[in-house]
Amino acid sequence: MGRLQGKTAIVTGGSSGIGAGIAERFLEEGASVIVADRRPLEGGLADRSGESLAFHETDVTVPADLSGLFEFAAERFGSLDVLVNNAGASTNDGTILDVDADDWDKGSSLLLRAPMLGVQLAAPLMTSGGSIINISSAAALRTGAAGPRTYSIAKAALLKLTTVAALDLAGAGIRVNSILPGFVFTPIMNEALGATPEVIEEYRDEIEAILRQAQPLAIAGAPDNIARAALFLASDESAFVTGAELIVDGGLTLLPSLFEDTLQRFGELAQRIAERTQA
Repeated sequence: MGRLQGKTAIVTGGSSGIGAGIAERFLEEGASVIVADRRPLEGGLADRSGESLAFHETDVTVPADLSGLFEFAAERFGSLDVLVNNAGASTNDGTILDVDADDWDKGSSLLLRAPMLGVQLAAPLMTSGGSIINISSAAALRTGAAGPRTYSIAKAALLKLTTVAALDLAGAGIRVNSILPGFVFTPIMNEALGATPEVIEEYRDEIEAILRQAQPLAIAGAPDNIARAALFLASDESAFVTGAELIVDGGLTLLPSLFEDTLQRFGELAQRIAERTQA
């Protein structure tokens, strides 16, 4: 405990899912955290709001909202030690021929432009150095032809943004790294399956069974698996690490065929859920 004692952090998209897991882990390790999200704090985070945890309503696709977030951080903390660019959402497209230009722009502004602006706004506040963590995805790597196109392409570009920023900010003592999660049970899954949280909860056992089969390590990915990786990159234990791609996927990228098989299983589940909803 206390690995982030005295540090201040911003976590975008931190009200639920991976972002909430990271915020909770950071708080447990002594950090002061600002959660930025369009949605209010949920669950345990809502109960912890106070001196060490603040919420700032933010749509990261709106530059003025992002500017307001970092102005709030400067007023509250004076400086910043950690930024986690986590806010994201899945996209719904078929082949590259099916990608809609407007959907492409929306996906890119959320998944790529927002992290870039976050880097620009965070760096001046990191007066004593710091750590910027970009949440990419295993979908950015060896995933064959499967997966949402706009999402996968933007997450791959985020890896390049990470290395460019790592070089540009090294002189200021700011480390920039990325985490590439595999399949993790989060609210994004609700969107992908086209179901409400209540319906998803009914299928929890089946979803977790699919997730255990999704990669060589028979573990259903959870937000805290990613949060622990973020803790390492946020802490002084990673003081000599920058420009790195930390894959946290249970070995998914070692067997790309599993990615496609898992998407097929989720597709079949989504179809059953849709048929149930229509019945």
